[in-house]
Amino acid sequence: MVPAAHVLRWQVGAGVVELERYWTPAPTAVPQRYEDAVVALRELLSDSVRLRLRSDVPVGSSLSGGVDSSAIVALVGEIAGDHTRHAFTAHFPGFERDEWRYAEAVARAAGVVEHHAVEPTGDGLLGELDELIAAQEEPVVSSSVYAQWCVMRAAQRAGVVVLLDGQGGDELFGGYSGMGGYALRSGAPRELLEGLAHGSARELTRSLAVDYLPRSLARIHRRRIASPYAARELVSTASAREPAYLPWMNAADPLRRELLLQGFVTSLPQLLRYADRSSMAHGREVRLPLLDRRVAEFALSLPAAFAFRSPTTKRILRDAVRGLVPEMVLARSDKVGFETPQSAWLNAPSARERIAESLLDPRARARGLYDLDAVEADVRAGRWRDPGAIWRALNLERWLCLFADADASGASSPLISASARG
Repeated sequence: MVPAAHVLRWQVGAGVVELERYWTPAPTAVPQRYEDAVVALRELLSDSVRLRLRSDVPVGSSLSGGVDSSAIVALVGEIAGDHTRHAFTAHFPGFERDEWRYAEAVARAAGVVEHHAVEPTGDGLLGELDELIAAQEEPVVSSSVYAQWCVMRAAQRAGVVVLLDGQGGDELFGGYSGMGGYALRSGAPRELLEGLAHGSARELTRSLAVDYLPRSLARIHRRRIASPYAARELVSTASAREPAYLPWMNAADPLRRELLLQGFVTSLPQLLRYADRSSMAHGREVRLPLLDRRVAEFALSLPAAFAFRSPTTKRILRDAVRGLVPEMVLARSDKVGFETPQSAWLNAPSARERIAESLLDPRARARGLYDLDAVEADVRAGRWRDPGAIWRALNLERWLCLFADADASGASSPLISASARG
C-alpha cells in the first residue's frame, strides 16, 4: 500500500518505481489566546465544508452522533441554507451503545430534511460478508465496516452521490483513549498538575509506559491480549511487530508525535481505506472536511492544552461548533466509534454454526493459523469468549477462501453452505 502523503510513479517498460512524499504537515501560526484559536478554527472548518459542498449532484452526510460527524452536519446546516439535506445514520434498536438519539438531535438542530435510519443486521452481516471482503480485498478489523457499507448502500438507493464525513477528528484533535497522557506530558507543569488532580494519572502512566518500557515487556503485553483463536506461532510473530515513529515525527512533542503516528501510520490510513472501498463499491464519493490541509496543519500546531483539558478531549473542536451542535453531543465523554452489536450478532446460534463451519473446514484446519481447540471449546460452550477475535479469524479465513484458494482452484467456497441455506 502506498504510504500516506506519497505518490508512486511507475515507468512503463523501464521497471522503475519511484516513491516520493509530497506533503509533510508544516507548523502554522496559531492564535495564542484560546478564544481566538477557537474562532480561527471555526472559520477554517466553515470554509472547508463550504468548498466540499460544491457539486452538481445531490450531497448528504454520514452522521454517527459523535462530535466529529455532528460538527460537519451542523456546519452544513449553517452554510447550505434551504438546500435539501440528507443524513445517514446506522441505527441498532435495543443496543445499549446505539447512537441514534444523539444523531437525531443533531439532525433536528441542523434542519436536516431527510434523516435516514440504516439498520444493519447480523444475518445481513454474514450473508454479505464475502461481498464485503471482496470489495475491501483484505480482512476487516470489525463489523463497523459493514455498518459503513450499509450506509453507503442507503445513500446509493436515495440517489445521494456525495457524502461529507467527519473522519480525521480523533487523529487531529486527540480523541482516542489515552491521549490525555501525551497531552499532559506536552504541556506546562501547571497543566500537568491540573490533569493529575482531575484523575488523569492512569493515562499519563500509560503514555510513559508505551514510550519508555522495554520492548520485550511490550511484546509480552501484546501476547497476553492476543486472540485466543490464533495459533501460538502466529501470536509470537505478530507480537514482535510494533508501529514506529517515522524519522520526521521524532522532533515533535509527545502529543503531536502520537497524533502524527495515528494520522500517517496506525489508525487513519486503515479507516480511510475502508471508507474509500465501501463508498466506491456503491458508486459514492466521500469528502472529508476535517482533513483539509489547512485544518490538519492548524490542529497539529495547537498547544496541547487547546486540544485536551482534563477530562475533555477534542476541546477546541467542541468549542468551535458550540452553539451549532446540541450540548448533549458536545458533553459526551464516551467513545463509541461506530460500534455495532457484534457480540450479539456473532453469538446467535445460526451465526455460531456458520462461523464454526468455516473455521473448522478441512482447508482451514490445514492452514495452521487457528487454535482449533479454542474454537471447538467455544462451540461446545455455546458462546465465543472473544467475539472481536472470532470476527477477525473468520475474516481472515474468508479472505483466504476468496483470494488464495480461488487463485489456486478458480473457485472459492461460500460462507453459507448449501445445507445452511436450507
